[in-house]
Amino acid sequence: MNKRKIKLTSIQVIFLLVSSFVIFSFVGKRSEKNAAISSEKSNKINQLK
Repeated sequence: MNKRKIKLTSIQVIFLLVSSFVIFSFVGKRSEKNAAISSEKSNKINQLK
């Protein structure tokens, strides 16, 4: 029973690590996109001035 519990928890830990990594990479990509968009906007504003 205990061995089975440990195995289950290890699988859950691996799943959590993988999911957190996926979320982190997704958020990183989005923030990079937003940074690129904001830099484009600032460039346009500077051109208008």
